[in-house]
Amino acid sequence: MPLDIRETILSQYSSSPRLMALIFGLAEVLGTQKDLQTFYKNVFDIDTAKGVGLDTWGRIVGISRSAQMVTSIGVPYLGFKAKGVEAVKGFDQAQFYKGKRKTKLALSDDAYRLYIKVKAAANITNGSLAELNALLAQLLPKCKVSLTRIAPMHLKLTCSGPLKDYQKNMLLLGDLPPIPSGVKLDIVINGAQYLGFNADNNTGFNDGPFYQR
Repeated sequence: MPLDIRETILSQYSSSPRLMALIFGLAEVLGTQKDLQTFYKNVFDIDTAKGVGLDTWGRIVGISRSAQMVTSIGVPYLGFKAKGVEAVKGFDQAQFYKGKRKTKLALSDDAYRLYIKVKAAANITNGSLAELNALLAQLLPKCKVSLTRIAPMHLKLTCSGPLKDYQKNMLLLGDLPPIPSGVKLDIVINGAQYLGFNADNNTGFNDGPFYQR
């Protein structure tokens, strides 16, 4: 709602033509409505903030724009084909899997915004399945995400749908969802099951690729 400058003038000055002309002239030249709208959009509203505005939010919740990123996402390696896993090749086409490779990178605005929201949510969530599922649905609206309890201190996250690299990175590094400390988390992304033993998201020989981070 636009600010009515007349509401800020004391009654004893409202009858002075010269003073009123001066106030309205300055208000027109120095009007702050557009500045306030720009501030709200670029700084105050987390969904539209960018640049310095997001840096301000980051300082408030205590998270830097530089974050660990898995640089091996999408890098081909030797493995078996499986639904939801594209970065695997046959013999003589790719190297053996060398594990996750991480580096510290400056986050884009979209990635940083998601990290800020997750950090803020971690500060206020009660850690229940209902709240964590609601949080995942809000932060990953284009994906069908389900977090279920497998056993005491053991959860399983199933995610199907389009994921950007930074979203997948947060899932694989355990930054999302903000689960309580000590809880084991199994992750299945787009139906992918990996070669392994004794876990709900593993499968046997010739049925799944080596684990990709």
